[in-house]
Amino acid sequence: MKVPTVLVKTDMLSSWLQVKGATKSQLAVALGVSKGRVSQLFHASEIEPSAHLIAKLLEVTGLPFERLFLIAQQVPERPNGGAARSEWPAALRRRKPAREPVSPEVVP
Repeated sequence: MKVPTVLVKTDMLSSWLQVKGATKSQLAVALGVSKGRVSQLFHASEIEPSAHLIAKLLEVTGLPFERLFLIAQQVPERPNGGAARSEWPAALRRRKPAREPVSPEVVP
């Protein structure tokens, strides 16, 4: 079964942290989650963040949804519920992420 999923653009989130001079630990505090949860976002051990976490990321960063997230329409599902990275479309694999510059007018 294939399911739609939302992926965090970790390169954009990393750029935002760098521009703000913030750490992942500070991001975790601002989001109200553990440092481990933020680590999961950056290392894709959990592909789809909760709706609450998506809302908090949008609130904290001030970035528009389409700059911070990618909707994967058809990601094959594994028996344990996650999608194997090897099964993701090539554009979604994070081996060498494309760097999307963060423009100052987007970052509050």
